[in-house]
Amino acid sequence: KYNQRHPEGNQLPETVEGDIRAAALLSNEAIGEGAIMTISCHMPNFAFAQEKNLSAPKSYDRYDYSTADSYNLNGDCMNQILPGGKFNPQFTAFLDLVAEYAQQVDGPILFRPFHENTGSWFWWGNRKNDGGESVDAYKKLWYIIFDRLENYHKLTNLIWVWNGQSRETLVSPNTFDFCGEDVYSENRLDHSSQKERYFELVSYTRGKRAALSECGYLPDPENLKRDGVKWLWWLPWWGGFVYKTDENHRPVFDKDGLPLANPERFSEEALKSFFDNEYCLTLDKLPWFNESGAEFVKGLMKERFGI
Repeated sequence: KYNQRHPEGNQLPETVEGDIRAAALLSNEAIGEGAIMTISCHMPNFAFAQEKNLSAPKSYDRYDYSTADSYNLNGDCMNQILPGGKFNPQFTAFLDLVAEYAQQVDGPILFRPFHENTGSWFWWGNRKNDGGESVDAYKKLWYIIFDRLENYHKLTNLIWVWNGQSRETLVSPNTFDFCGEDVYSENRLDHSSQKERYFELVSYTRGKRAALSECGYLPDPENLKRDGVKWLWWLPWWGGFVYKTDENHRPVFDKDGLPLANPERFSEEALKSFFDNEYCLTLDKLPWFNESGAEFVKGLMKERFGI
């Protein structure tokens, strides 16, 4: 996509290294417009990563991860990527790939690995009747990732988001900055504050600020104010959770070329009212966007969080 957007410039090679560079350059363009990057890291099942070129100088070039689906629960990946495990090299190489991207990004990155651990749909998810084995492995892997990226690669721009969603998988507060909760309500057009999930999360995460790190429906800011719920941000999941799609799951656009909101998730009027609400901090009010925005944010943080 970078080459397509910049046909007049030097074309990047169609290699993994070139793709990493392209992703970083596109990220930096967005950062230049005031955006904050986020990595919702769906790590592949490393048991199914294919060997490509074990003598390649770049560790991540030694493996092909394209067939290693994160929803594949086979291969004992959770334990076999620990130090000494059969697939530890594949795992470490993937972390090196993440690091190479982050090193080229000129701004902070919200980094959210191993999310939704309470579910059993990802290979890192909590498995019932395993005697706590997956919980122990989950914590070990979290610390390994943290050590590899923070201490070995010496990254300074990662903002760590712990999204394990249970007390038993809580890791050391010294290894994450924010906590997150993913909520997909089964109630149609549920724009509630999700206060039960919010207060449960902050009750055991040792003072960390909480985010609605994934959601199926946006919360109504008026409900947030009424319930005293202070989600740092919301991340509505992609595709049909946000915009209207056709039979091929492609976005449907209006006459101006903008995607139409999915009426099954929210109306255009509701979406506009949510983002116009003074409770929401939008791009134009971010502190580095302009001086008035900075003063607005300072006052908001003091009002809501006492800082």
